[in-house]
Amino acid sequence: MVNRDSPLPPRVFRLFFAVLFVAAMISVRGCPAWERGLPHPMARGISWSMSPQQNRSHSEVISSLAFNDAGLVPAVAQQHDTGEVLMLAWMNAESIRESLESGRVCYWSRSRQSLWRKGETSGHVQRLVELRFDCDRDALLLLVDQTGPACHTNRRSCFYHAVRDDAVEVISEPMVSRP
Repeated sequence: MVNRDSPLPPRVFRLFFAVLFVAAMISVRGCPAWERGLPHPMARGISWSMSPQQNRSHSEVISSLAFNDAGLVPAVAQQHDTGEVLMLAWMNAESIRESLESGRVCYWSRSRQSLWRKGETSGHVQRLVELRFDCDRDALLLLVDQTGPACHTNRRSCFYHAVRDDAVEVISEPMVSRP
């Protein structure tokens, strides 16, 4: 049945959607994940929006990530309310799953080859507010609520060296004295 109130005939709509489909297929080839031999996000029908209305399972999110050869992905921790960058660490699938399920951030320690539950011994925990991943799915951004210092040097942030005018400056001091 033809809708006479529609400003465009149905064949124009079909042509429009055909052009959109071709454009989407062309954009797949330009996707960095595709170029690395990884499936494009739309190849599996995965929606990258993690809104409450699209509550994806943790396993689906984790399996969509692009881990390196060691099974790790870099994770930047950022204070959720100030935007302050706190630290960079590594996560594997198990640490991501634990963080998502418990709400407390857990990393993978490359030196100890074991899970590293942030603050387990120091009390300087990170509560996970939100987990984000980049367009290539090979880096994470953890929005956290940090208790105490994030750095093992007892500084709020691990990024306390700044290169200014050809000199390196220490821009923050430890928050608490070390034992």
